[in-house]
Amino acid sequence: MDSTQLTDIVEQADARLASTTPNQEIQAALAQNRPDLWAALASNPMLYPELVSWLYQLQDDAVLAALSGRRTCASPSTMGTAAQSQTPAAWVWVADGAPPQNAGHAGAEDQSFGWSPVPLIAAAVIILLVIGGIGTWRLGLFGGDDGRTPSVAAGGSDPARTPSPSDATDEDAKNEDAKNEEPDRDAPTPAENEEEPNRDAPTPAESNGSGSGRSGPGAGAADRVAPCARAPQFAVRSVSDQDGELEVTTEVTPSCAKGDVLTGAANSIMLYASSSTAGGSGAADMVVAYADFDFSSSPLVIPPDGRTLVLRFAAGYFFRSASDINASSAMISGDIDRSGASDAVMVGDDASTTAIAASGAGDGQAAEVFAADNLRWQADHDRPIAVSGVSGYWVPQVSSKRLGLYAEGMTWSSPAIMQEFLSLREQFPQALLLFSDEWSVFDAGGGWWVTIVGITFSTAEGANAWCDSQGLDGEHCFAKYIDTNGSSAGTTRNR
Repeated sequence: MDSTQLTDIVEQADARLASTTPNQEIQAALAQNRPDLWAALASNPMLYPELVSWLYQLQDDAVLAALSGRRTCASPSTMGTAAQSQTPAAWVWVADGAPPQNAGHAGAEDQSFGWSPVPLIAAAVIILLVIGGIGTWRLGLFGGDDGRTPSVAAGGSDPARTPSPSDATDEDAKNEDAKNEEPDRDAPTPAENEEEPNRDAPTPAESNGSGSGRSGPGAGAADRVAPCARAPQFAVRSVSDQDGELEVTTEVTPSCAKGDVLTGAANSIMLYASSSTAGGSGAADMVVAYADFDFSSSPLVIPPDGRTLVLRFAAGYFFRSASDINASSAMISGDIDRSGASDAVMVGDDASTTAIAASGAGDGQAAEVFAADNLRWQADHDRPIAVSGVSGYWVPQVSSKRLGLYAEGMTWSSPAIMQEFLSLREQFPQALLLFSDEWSVFDAGGGWWVTIVGITFSTAEGANAWCDSQGLDGEHCFAKYIDTNGSSAGTTRNR
């Protein structure tokens, strides 16, 4: 996510976004720039620990109340077991591959909420480092107890070069006999023998704890890789509609230098896209697909240089078609499940493209909210098309559903209504979604999500004849007159 996208999200953010977003970049930016949303942000169950601590330091009554009432999220496998619930590791995968910023100190320079031990600790560390450095210099200069002045050939300091940690190894420091032995004058100095440390390598807490990883073509089936402390980054490359599924192609990059492995059964993944209805442009701030993915039976090994992964969201798990998603600004986030196997074997084809289908619907309540938001988005997107294209004409109406309706052997939810519309649009590309309460030609207060086909007819008979030609019965297709004015009287013609 670039700075422009992040700025747009922060400026347009409301309490709902602040209380639900799992994106650490967005959380940090809201903490730093939107004090009016601190209380809502504090209620977010997916805050990372540093930000929770920062919010506590504010000592704001509303913020403290929100933190006290905050409920941590749990994976579906632990849902309802309050005694065992833990705050999940919030992770974010962005289109540009940038890791989330450490927001634990966002805006700290602008706040002074009591005494902090950090400056004193930092000062003490600096003093100890200075004392240790002086002692090390004196020992190297005078050669310890043997009274010899070290030379460059003997492993001493080169006056023409600034000393670095690479000038000595742990083995040199621990080998007491080496002090009194004459060094090999032909051996290279430590500076010649060692490479400059990799400044971009992960910290020990982030490093892969087992296995050698795969560093080159010679690595084989004996190489093992363990889960990293931090989640990998997923960069969205493309989205497409395939056989009733939404396929999201991603590039996965591990946070550890030696690679990563996903082994858990309940990885809840959310695909974000723009909430703008103008061609899908804008920042990724709205969940358009949500599902669990299971890697327990076939752990996903991520080599050090990454791999391609195709995520398949089945019917009911996505709420917008690929044609309405801008892949260049899409983003993936979610909760990673680090349970399962402790490591996995890395084999030669681990860099190949892998596809995996969703295994479940994740949190049902969250899916209901996401689907309802997308129903609203679709109606807003289609309204100007209906106003300009079909107003004043008869059209085929092929569905009308509302939340809680029992029909066709099921109770209709927002995800089900959304999926029916997407299926109808796949069958009839001219399909449009209307919300009945926004059109006077429907009875007021019904709260119906109505699907029409944007093929216009001057008479009701023409629209009903089209229904006949499609083989649709009278319950699933009839003539409807669409207009922005007038009443509902006489606007429906059944077959």
